[in-house]
Amino acid sequence: MKYLKLPLFLIGIALFSACSEGDSFDPAKQLAEDLVIIDQYLADNNLTATETPSGLHYIIEEEGNGEFPNADHPVIFAYQGYFTNNNLWAESFYGPEVFWLFSLPLGLEEGIPFFQVGGKGKLILPSELAFGREGNTNVPPNTVMVFDIQLPELCMADTTFPGKQSCLDEIKINQYLTENSLMADSSTTGLRYIIEDEGIGNAKPTLADEVTVDYKGYLLDGTVFDEPADPVEFQLSGVIAGWREGIQLFKKGGKGMLFIPSSLGYGTQPPTGSNIPPNAALVFEIELIDF
Repeated sequence: MKYLKLPLFLIGIALFSACSEGDSFDPAKQLAEDLVIIDQYLADNNLTATETPSGLHYIIEEEGNGEFPNADHPVIFAYQGYFTNNNLWAESFYGPEVFWLFSLPLGLEEGIPFFQVGGKGKLILPSELAFGREGNTNVPPNTVMVFDIQLPELCMADTTFPGKQSCLDEIKINQYLTENSLMADSSTTGLRYIIEDEGIGNAKPTLADEVTVDYKGYLLDGTVFDEPADPVEFQLSGVIAGWREGIQLFKKGGKGMLFIPSSLGYGTQPPTGSNIPPNAALVFEIELIDF
């Protein structure tokens, strides 16, 4: 399984742009050859596609029911890219990824806006809309490319890099909740939480309090990174932001779960020696013993 990173898309575009205008390459002839290959691919796989003036072919398998993506915001999608012989070339290894439309090959930049959020389908790119006459390390020159595309959902993201990471975290946490049949509430910061037992009394801790908590922390793939044998006491103001916010939701004796996006966890700099990777969303099972 290969993990296609954004620089690979950019390399393809850069190589395409580097071609000399004075070479003998005939774009119209190449497109005609590509269209023959695409027609054969469609026939061999019993597919019917819509063609655009550029030569891009697209198939909408599920329309979805959300918004259409546009160039003003990061695009969130999962993908598999392969050749017309159906050999897999690359795929989104960790689930949906976030890209700018303008940073993608021209065929993806044109084709992804045909899909609504929640939709999925196929894009078939003539070579000049993919990696062009130069190709790249993994793609030969003048190669027709096929992409299976899925836009799983829309998340609220601004146009900064941290906003894109928040988008990824939100998608991954939502996927975790769905896969584990969990229903969680949300806060305005992106924290998700489940209160299984609110606890007793009326008081809840504040940042000025020392709290005693029994907990287990793990990654979304189930990897446990922290599980003390005994409850731990600490100053609430001195822990990660997701805990500072989340622990205050419980009364004494309360139990529940916290689903913490990376921005409220350890971000790009997890604790030295831990098995927490950078930009990791975290899950905690917690019990507030005392404060």
